[in-house]
Amino acid sequence: MIRRAAPVDVNALRAIATAAYQSYVPRIGRVAAPTTADYEQAVHGGQIVGFSILIAQAEHPTRGK
Repeated sequence: MIRRAAPVDVNALRAIATAAYQSYVPRIGRVAAPTTADYEQAVHGGQIVGFSILIAQAEHPTRGK
């Protein structure tokens, strides 16, 4: 099921983004933008319809490699 995010989803969105991007901080030297996004505002504004984070894995070929 795909649905618009609701206020109850804000903490989960933040937690997912933080978990997905925390390993990149040492590589990029700063916190990644998705971890500091204003999810509360985005949810309130109806801007979040879906949420997906794709992570390339060494054992899975990606386009352009």
